Amino acid sequence: MALHNTSSTDAWAQAVSTHAHLLANGRLTQVDAPTPALVPEPGEYAVAVIPGGMTFARYASAQVVYGGTGSSLVVGSQPFVTGYVLGSLFQRGRRRRRVRREAAPQWRPTPLLRVVVTTRRLWCEVATDTGPTWLNFNYDTIADLRLDGAALVLSFLQAEPLRLSGELAPWCAAVIAHYRFGPSAPAAVPALHAAALAG
Repeated sequence: MALHNTSSTDAWAQAVSTHAHLLANGRLTQVDAPTPALVPEPGEYAVAVIPGGMTFARYASAQVVYGGTGSSLVVGSQPFVTGYVLGSLFQRGRRRRRVRREAAPQWRPTPLLRVVVTTRRLWCEVATDTGPTWLNFNYDTIADLRLDGAALVLSFLQAEPLRLSGELAPWCAAVIAHYRFGPSAPAAVPALHAAALAG
């Protein structure tokens, strides 16, 4: 069984079909990985290369530089100086609140170039300031997998959560759930499992 480029309706049907196929101990067709380094372990092979059409985000905090204003010399009447001081305090407080909001943990998207799904890990090629970079996420480090419509959220034992969104996210969820949780995969993807039972 192999992944095919399809419409969103067909993508869901293909995810359901793949889930059912894997539950019946089916095997996915091997595809060529963009580079051999993406399948370094014995027995590991790529099952899909998805060139775009998905979004990538990590749930993380960020370091935000707070450039406070330096000291100022203000000359004028007492009401003018008082007004300046109060205005400055208000502005600094507003800046601090904005910096705290920007630094707080939240979904931080990164441009996603392509995704490679293997039997042991998920590879994501993201665009960074220094050029394309491959990130890999081993299935054995996944603590939780949630599929919400076309958004797949993976929580890890010791890393920030990852969210993949797009038409093929349910298909990725079916494959990752099978290779990570084995016979317990239906509990990880209940919507796919219910659709497979109904079909």
